[in-house]
Amino acid sequence: MNQLISHIEYLLHTHNCVIVPSLGGFVVNTAPAHRNGLSVFNPPECELVFNRELSHNDGLLVESYMRIDGISFENATQKINDSVRQIKNQLRSEKSVDLGDLGSFRMVDDQRFVYQSKNFVRPEHFGLSSASLKPVIQLQPAAQLVEIPESSKKSIVRKAAIGAAAAAVIAAIMLLFPIQDSTLRHQTAQFFSLGSVPSVAAG
Repeated sequence: MNQLISHIEYLLHTHNCVIVPSLGGFVVNTAPAHRNGLSVFNPPECELVFNRELSHNDGLLVESYMRIDGISFENATQKINDSVRQIKNQLRSEKSVDLGDLGSFRMVDDQRFVYQSKNFVRPEHFGLSSASLKPVIQLQPAAQLVEIPESSKKSIVRKAAIGAAAAAVIAAIMLLFPIQDSTLRHQTAQFFSLGSVPSVAAG
């Protein structure tokens, strides 16, 4: 029976349903990650249920026995049937069966038993917990507008107009009286020739 439980636990990590022939099916219902309120996020949650109506042999459990234990289809089927028979006999005699991490079966009368599940966590969800996020945007106080007096406004406008007029006059003078490079070089040469050589009286 313990071997059967181990195979079921292993298969439920990657499959949503594992059927045990002549007993029932273990089904994993998964709720995706969801938001709780404005800033709290909950991880995915798994719920393990048991459905007695799922009792046909879909081959998944048998294939697991064959692959892991290295046995034939007939031997795998026989092992599963022996474990199911052991579970039913223990239910009749002890009224309950512990299934490890899968939960347990408990008899309620001579013909019916109920399933009690345990917390089931898949490997990809292990260690996940709820997360609370803090807002990163903070409202800043609005900047205060400083009103400029009317007299200051007029002074600023007057200074700007004078500056613009002066710039226009300078530009017009430069256009009307361009300085030739040859004249500038000639004047510069005269300046250095006269100023750099001192006069010497004839002896």
